[in-house]
Amino acid sequence: MLLIVSLAILLAIPAAWAQPNGDETTVVAVGSSRIRAKDMPAAREEAINAALVMAVSRALADLLPVETMVSNFQIINQSMFNQPDRYLRDYKVLTESQVGDIYRVMLQATVSVTPLKKSLATSGVTVQKITYPRVLLCVAQKRAYDLSPHYWWRGGADTDNDAATILSQALDQSGFILVRPGGEDSLSNYPPDLSAAEAVALGQRFDAEVVVVGLAEAEESGGSMSGSAYRGTLFARAFRVADGQLIAQVRHTLMAARIEPNSGGIEALRGVAASAGEELSARLAEVWTKEAASGTLLEVVVQGVSGRMAQFVKLRGALSGISGVDSLQMKEMMPGAAVLTVRYQGRARSLAEALEKHAFDTFSIRIIRVETGTIALELLPR
Repeated sequence: MLLIVSLAILLAIPAAWAQPNGDETTVVAVGSSRIRAKDMPAAREEAINAALVMAVSRALADLLPVETMVSNFQIINQSMFNQPDRYLRDYKVLTESQVGDIYRVMLQATVSVTPLKKSLATSGVTVQKITYPRVLLCVAQKRAYDLSPHYWWRGGADTDNDAATILSQALDQSGFILVRPGGEDSLSNYPPDLSAAEAVALGQRFDAEVVVVGLAEAEESGGSMSGSAYRGTLFARAFRVADGQLIAQVRHTLMAARIEPNSGGIEALRGVAASAGEELSARLAEVWTKEAASGTLLEVVVQGVSGRMAQFVKLRGALSGISGVDSLQMKEMMPGAAVLTVRYQGRARSLAEALEKHAFDTFSIRIIRVETGTIALELLPR
């Protein structure tokens, strides 16, 4: 019977214990078991098996983000932890000890990464860590007793926007990339309540993939013995810039009571922004995770291939080896250029960034442009 180790403990093991080396990773792991009926050999075997499961889990933790391991733990437990030997090239026991009726071993195992990736792919678990989109936040705020909303795109100095600040923090903490434009006078013709078309136009202008528009408003709502009551409301919608589609929306209301009018209204705004930000982040993450799992069909336009066919072949090999690339095919070969189609578990921008990090011996690449569904690059001699 294998020792069941909690996922939290597995992920808490120091990364220094796992030393990657290409297709293999060397892991130091500890396993334990209970000695039953004074059967020491059986206890030792159980402890070794538990340590091997620990070694495989450590290698998996280097491949997958925590949220992916948690959401797919049942699949991983059934398909991988029950047969850890499928992913082990070898192991050796470093030391072992008995304390009371508990037997422990420490071993060093060499885990093969490729079989792990293949099993994950067969089980439908995406290996690549999801890259969340660039988000432009366009949420106006109207405090209690303000005559009109305040928002950054009206131009000039922007009044502190408590709701937008808290929404930004929620998105940032969830892994989204916040686009932070400065105030521009040329945007003053945009209203506080942006339409889908206006949101997309701003998103394109500031190179965002998602634009969140909305209004946070505080207003007095009756009173009590402790002072005036204030209602904070926030309605926000998220549009995908590529096609203008509405992909998420939230509407929250919160009541706050304070003797001072300004503090009551501000507290209502901050509270409603915190709750709305949590839900909005979760909804956007869900949408992006589903889209990433289905893969994106991209076109990679390669210029400068004339007379550099060997370099082009190496580029194709590098592309196919990037984590998240499911398939790669030649679509068209033209004089001086080629077009590849790539099925990728992610966005064009993240694929371009991964390709830029790849070091080539005899040539380099220059990313010309990255658009929705297209990457254009050029082969350059060293």
